[in-house]
Amino acid sequence: MDSERVVLSVSSLVKSFGRVQILKGLSLDVKYGEVTTLLGPTGAGKTTTLKAIMGMVSSAGKISVSDSVISSVIDRVAFVPQEKSFYNHLSSEKTIRLAKRLTAGFNEAEARTYTADLGIPRKKKISLLPSGMRSALYLSIALAQNAVLFLLDEPTTGMDPAMRDAALELIRKKVIDGASVLMASHSIPDAESISDNIVVIQNGAKRFEGRLDDIKKEFRVYEFVCDRSSVSRFSDFFAVNISHKRCLVLGNGKEEWNKLDQMDYVSSRTPDLESFYRIIAGRLDIQSS
Repeated sequence: MDSERVVLSVSSLVKSFGRVQILKGLSLDVKYGEVTTLLGPTGAGKTTTLKAIMGMVSSAGKISVSDSVISSVIDRVAFVPQEKSFYNHLSSEKTIRLAKRLTAGFNEAEARTYTADLGIPRKKKISLLPSGMRSALYLSIALAQNAVLFLLDEPTTGMDPAMRDAALELIRKKVIDGASVLMASHSIPDAESISDNIVVIQNGAKRFEGRLDDIKKEFRVYEFVCDRSSVSRFSDFFAVNISHKRCLVLGNGKEEWNKLDQMDYVSSRTPDLESFYRIIAGRLDIQSS
């Protein structure tokens, strides 16, 4: 079935800058007609992952798109970088015309429709546009490409809530039409509203990959009163975050839940994406404490 077909496969991705290892054997899949969102704190390796997929930084590991080496199908991959750089003296209209000349299969009319939907002035110089409109323009140009895979790095940066919702709707429509998306984001609302699959990374390694419903089915949050000196008692559990004598522990599955249920906990609950992510992203390194 198409819904089970893997469009992008990343396996054992490793990348170092000097002596600093940024990606530590990262693997993930993006399926046909789905949005996979890559969540992680600053420095986790999200942007490096997207750039490695694009071949913009060298890396070790295996990357394929539709069972082909990505270099052979790179013209079917569209990329929105974290840095939204333009020729600032051009207008959005002139930028669209330039993209038409430089990009095979670029749909000029579609790009104009997207910019109109996002409220971007056609003739105003890009240097005069606010950050959110620059992000929206870059996204419009990317979505107008004849691509099977879209790699989007913080695509809604600077957008106001109305523009953000409109931009996410355009991305979702593209997916409904048969494209696939890997989106790196810091925004939990963006991830919740658009994602079919979530990948959480920390320090260049994958901590979780699955659907939003999987988080609610497979995990529980337990809250205790404790301090850092007692953190070792939680070292066997999936993740722990301690702050101001408040300890949040993520229990993964019935075995961990049963152990946590025997402790004198303050409360337990089913996690939403925000609490799940924040516990992982702020996880204390138990081995070094």
